[in-house]
Amino acid sequence: MDSIIEFVDSQELRTADTRYDGRQMIWEFRDTSIREILYKYISTIVNMFDHPVYPHEIGIFRYGPSVGMTRHSDHDGPCVDNCTDTAIIHLGKDYEGGLLVYPDLDITYKLEAGDMLLSPQIGKEYEHMVTPIISGDRYSMVVCFTPNKSMTNPAYLD
Repeated sequence: MDSIIEFVDSQELRTADTRYDGRQMIWEFRDTSIREILYKYISTIVNMFDHPVYPHEIGIFRYGPSVGMTRHSDHDGPCVDNCTDTAIIHLGKDYEGGLLVYPDLDITYKLEAGDMLLSPQIGKEYEHMVTPIISGDRYSMVVCFTPNKSMTNPAYLD
């Protein structure tokens, strides 16, 4: 398996955790099945920044019908503190809805499978939301980064 998209397409996905907003975490770091693939993605992403960043949180999520996310910042959110930058890698293909919206910037994205969006998270203008899924399932990998190496899971630094 060479990509996370292949992982999502080929697995009988189990739910590791259901979040407060209805998203289902379908991969967590204790699951080593795709860790090597993730390291390649993370390494590539880290090299895109013009300042030092370290992966703080990593998750692959399923958003099912009627699930979205209200306006939030990954920097101050209930799940991720100290996140200064986020990479969202879109993995799903067959769904309607699930638009990524930055209200203060008047930007709306319909991400396609394989698309990646890097976004700073400090500042009210970077608050974002995901519109509810109308049909199908939306899959995304979210990587939150911090400039503080001590805030990351040591396993992420291997």
